[in-house]
Amino acid sequence: MFLESIITGYAIMALNMINILPLRNFAIPEPEISAKVALIWDYENNKFLFKKGNLENPMPLASLNKLISSLVILDELDLEEVVEITPEALNTYGKAGGFKLGERVKVKNLLRAVLMQSSNDAVTAMVEVIGSQNKFLDLMRQKTNELGFNYFRFSDPIGFSKENVGVPKEVISLAKKAFDNEFISSSLKLDKYNFESVSGFKHTIYNTNELIDNSNVIMAKTGFTEEAGQNYVVKVEIQGNPFIILLLNSGDRYRDTLVLIQWLKKGFIWF
Repeated sequence: MFLESIITGYAIMALNMINILPLRNFAIPEPEISAKVALIWDYENNKFLFKKGNLENPMPLASLNKLISSLVILDELDLEEVVEITPEALNTYGKAGGFKLGERVKVKNLLRAVLMQSSNDAVTAMVEVIGSQNKFLDLMRQKTNELGFNYFRFSDPIGFSKENVGVPKEVISLAKKAFDNEFISSSLKLDKYNFESVSGFKHTIYNTNELIDNSNVIMAKTGFTEEAGQNYVVKVEIQGNPFIILLLNSGDRYRDTLVLIQWLKKGFIWF
């Protein structure tokens, strides 16, 4: 028995060395999902376990765009800095954070509104402090270059335009970078967040991630526009192993995610 365990241990080490773990269980068929493009990245083994669609074709990001916007904001602003909500911020198209004209709000609270509920007015308010939209877009491009990405294209900081695009492999790498950031990860793990602005107004922010209570889900960022469809990038954990799932142009991102989680559990042999 002792000798058998040693042999098994060496066998697993050898499999790890040639990077074929986890072993695919081909009795379980490939998953059927609605997303036009999907990827599963295996942190532990540094490889993709699932690919669907054209991975070289730039895809609209929708609010996944806010991951790079958030990284830029964290570079440029102090979390305790106070920002005043302007008419331009309140007039920003799309989801709003319920802020009031002239309200003074700390960056950390605006950024949580961006990450948790995709608040477009919060993004605009912080962009105005940093400078013009064009300056912010330049900073977004500089950040992607700094991170080694080549194919992101940005038209606005919030992700509304279909001209905000990225190739799937770089999008999943961006998500990995963002999820590794302490402030971003702690925000995305929250179901809701209560705070009071410097002006004395109370707010409650709810996370748009409908799978936040799923035991396998660690954190996620959602995105949606008519052109992009339902986008979703989520970090999950299966039997102690972390993965990132990326879904682009999904018809039902939450169902797709649950299908892929079950496929990860059953479609591989874990050691």
